[in-house]
Amino acid sequence: MGNSNFYSKSHCTKVVDAINIGGKYVDKEVLTQKVITATTTSVFAVSFITFIILLLG
Repeated sequence: MGNSNFYSKSHCTKVVDAINIGGKYVDKEVLTQKVITATTTSVFAVSFITFIILLLG
């Protein structure tokens, strides 16, 4: 068994996409996940409040 199927990524540099917000660098993937979570939560909250208003009204 040879080592021809073995591949190591230790020599590859990791590329981190960072966005500068207010002087702080934020990881792009983390920011994207936070925005998606906040948007989803907001949409759910508005939908739930609308449902309650229609139910009581």
